[in-house]
Amino acid sequence: ILLAAWLLPASVFAQSDKQVPSFGKVDKADLGLSTCEFRPQAGAMVLSDYGQYYLDFRGENFYQELKRHVRIKILSDKGKEYANVKLRYHSFRNDEDIVDLVASTYNLDASGNIVTTKLDKKLVYTKKLNAKYSEQSFTLPDVQVGSVIEYKYSVRNGGDRYWNLQK
Repeated sequence: ILLAAWLLPASVFAQSDKQVPSFGKVDKADLGLSTCEFRPQAGAMVLSDYGQYYLDFRGENFYQELKRHVRIKILSDKGKEYANVKLRYHSFRNDEDIVDLVASTYNLDASGNIVTTKLDKKLVYTKKLNAKYSEQSFTLPDVQVGSVIEYKYSVRNGGDRYWNLQK
């Protein structure tokens, strides 16, 4: 098991050949997009969706963390639904927590400058779904056709529980 845990990060890093964009660094070209080239009727287009998985051994337990960074271009009114984000996690026995959540909406003003609207943390809601699962939900502010929305967060798990990476 230790050998597999040691080799897992090597195989994950071997698949990463692109540089992850920095949070908050949005190109004007992305804001200028008006259609999805390969699917013209799309309401929104995922510009990037990166995840990094970490294992950390402390004593007899191991701790797991999934860091995720998502960026979406809103192309039509239909695509505005992507501004309503729900992050489901395993909350039974406090097995998982969502931490380090940040989110922003980017628009162009009349002068062509990028305007950033940050998510107010007071507008992030936690809801218990059932005995095992909860979700954090939020709606990105100031979303309109042409916006780019971006959010990132980490799901942390501590202890000996199996972890489902389908987030």
